Amino acid sequence: VITDIRTRLSVLPANLSIGAPISHRLDHLLSGVRAPLVFKVIGDDLPTLRRLATAVREQLLNIPGLADVQLEK
Repeated sequence: VITDIRTRLSVLPANLSIGAPISHRLDHLLSGVRAPLVFKVIGDDLPTLRRLATAVREQLLNIPGLADVQLEK
């Protein structure tokens, strides 16, 4: 299943972290974000980061079933 997920998501220009519940708990502790799905936009240019994060959020809002889509600093 994980191989299939990785294959389908490989078209995205992103680093993916697919794990199990225990590893997700550790990720939550390290990142400070507790959510089933997290996208992190990382860089030095704050206006560009904000623009890209907003664009990702707008795309996510179009996916049926996603709830509580939000941006955090």
